Amino acid sequence: MNISLDTTNSLLRGDFTLEIPLKISYQNSAGDTWNQYVSIKKVITQSSNKSSIVRKSSEALKGSYGRGICLDEIESSIYACMNLYVETHNTACFKSTNYGEQWKRLDLRVGSILGHHTFTRDLYGIHRNQKTYLTYDKTYRKWLVITNDEFETNISNKLNDTTCLKLEGNNEQVFMFHTQQWMGNDTGLFYRKFPSESWFQRVDWNTFS
Repeated sequence: MNISLDTTNSLLRGDFTLEIPLKISYQNSAGDTWNQYVSIKKVITQSSNKSSIVRKSSEALKGSYGRGICLDEIESSIYACMNLYVETHNTACFKSTNYGEQWKRLDLRVGSILGHHTFTRDLYGIHRNQKTYLTYDKTYRKWLVITNDEFETNISNKLNDTTCLKLEGNNEQVFMFHTQQWMGNDTGLFYRKFPSESWFQRVDWNTFS
């Protein structure tokens, strides 16, 4: 007997017991029948995944994502964003330069990091409104708005986004960066330096804000 349980919309979290009562009927060759009553008990663990609290805009730019990471090989840094999972008055994107041990908040307006320009090394992202492109000005140390036309015409095809990974839904994904590995799922973000090592959790989505 196979039983499938869809817990996608369940509000239950942690461990709980699922009990299914069954009535089994038997009949022998003489035509005699009898019933047996049993129950199947199963302990189920429902992960405490953080649900999206900001609606995905119907006009969202193509690169906008609800949750994801971008790695920067040159600066040995990582960006983690969760645009649709925090209130708009809270920080959505963070940067770490020590493999996720510590995180620095980015500007409140930044909702998604898209990656660096291949030649200029300028950093680009998308506003929390999901409709506006941003770039970080290294001289003024500020995030500035650029037009959609400017981005799509002169920047999008020169953007290095190969080290970015969207972590949408409940799927577990692993990103290999040389010998290093990052794993993201509905619980958080994990890191290990070598494939033979154990995973170390660097981010808990429920407390990362």
